Amino acid sequence: MKTPRYLEMKHLLKERIRRGEYKVGDRLPSENELAGQLGISRHTVLKGMAQLMAEGWIERYQGKGTFVARRSEGSPQGTRTVALICSDLSAPPILHIVAGVSGFLKDQRMELLLLDSDHSTAREAEHLDGLEDRGVVGALVWPHVPPANRDRVALLRDRGLPVVLLDRGFAGLPVPMVGVDNRAGAIEVVRHLIACGHRKIGHITVDQAGKHDVAPVADRERGYREAMAEAGLAVPEAYVQRVPIKFAEDAMVSDSLRELFAYETMHRLLNLPAPPTAIFLLNDIFAPSCLRAIATQGLRIPEDVAVAGFDNDFEAGEFPIPLTSYAQPGREIGQMAGQLLSRMLDGHAPETLVNLLPGRLIVRHSTVCAHL
Repeated sequence: MKTPRYLEMKHLLKERIRRGEYKVGDRLPSENELAGQLGISRHTVLKGMAQLMAEGWIERYQGKGTFVARRSEGSPQGTRTVALICSDLSAPPILHIVAGVSGFLKDQRMELLLLDSDHSTAREAEHLDGLEDRGVVGALVWPHVPPANRDRVALLRDRGLPVVLLDRGFAGLPVPMVGVDNRAGAIEVVRHLIACGHRKIGHITVDQAGKHDVAPVADRERGYREAMAEAGLAVPEAYVQRVPIKFAEDAMVSDSLRELFAYETMHRLLNLPAPPTAIFLLNDIFAPSCLRAIATQGLRIPEDVAVAGFDNDFEAGEFPIPLTSYAQPGREIGQMAGQLLSRMLDGHAPETLVNLLPGRLIVRHSTVCAHL
C-alpha cells in the first residue's frame, strides 16, 4: 500500500531535522513555500505539519510561523497516550488545537496519538473501534458528519473511556464538547460589515448534501441571519449561495474543484441584478478564489466589494488582499479539551457539556472602511 503524501512529507522533514538541516529554534518555510519545494498541495503540507506537531517535532505560533521544537527521544516511563481523531488535519484551527492539547498533555506526562479520518466516516469508525486495542486512556474526537458514529462514541463512553468532542457534538449524547462560538463569531463579522456602511451582504456557505444542520456550518449561517435581522436588513434567497463541497459521508471534492466552485459561486453573487457590496465567507479556504473572481470583474476590494472570512487561515494576512477574518482560539480550545479529559481521567464528571469559547475579529484591508 502506497504511503500517503503527507506522511512522506512528515518523514522527510523529520530526517532534515535529525540531520541538522533545521536546528532547534529554526523557523521552517511557510506552508506555501514547502508545497512549492516538494511539489505537493498546501492541504497535504498542513496534514503533515499536524502530525509533526503531535509528535513534538515542531511548534507553531500565530503570526510568527512554525519552528523546530526541542524534544527528547522516547517517552518517559509511565507516560499515558491520548488519541485525537480528526476529520480534517488541514483545517485552519487544527494545528493550534494540536499545539494546545500537546502542551497540556506533556505537562501531565501524557502523549498525543494523532489519527486522521480524512473526511471519511468509515475511517473514523475504524479509528474509534481500534482505540481500546491501542491502549489509549482517553480520546479527543473531531467528528466528520454527526450523527454518523454517534453509537460508537456512546459505546466508548459506556465502557469507561473518557471522550471529549471538538468543534461539534452529538445531539442527546452527554459527552463534553469544546469549540469556538460560531454563531457569536458570525454575528460579530456581519456587524463589522454593517458598521462599514454595507446593507447588502451576501453569504457563501457549503452544501452539506442534505446535512445542513452540521455545526459549525449551520451556526455561522444562523449568526449571519441574526445580525442582518437585528439591523433590519433583508436577506434575499439569492444572497446565500452554497458551494457543493461535500457530496457524501465518505467523499470530498478535490482542492482544484473546490477552488473552481468557490470562484463560480462568487461570480453568481456578483452577477445578480442587485449584487451584494459585502460577502461573509463560511471560511477562509474560499477566499483566494473569491478574491480572484472579484478582480476578474474589474471590481476593487474593499471599495466595491468587501470580503470577510472565518477561521483566520495561516495565510489570511498574506493573501493578495489581506483578509479580515474571525480567528478561532485554537490553542485555548486544545488546552480546555486536554483539561476536561484529564479531569475525567481523575474521576470527575464534566461540569458543562457544551463549552464555546470566543474568538477574535481581525480586521485587515479586505473590509477597511474610511469612516472607522
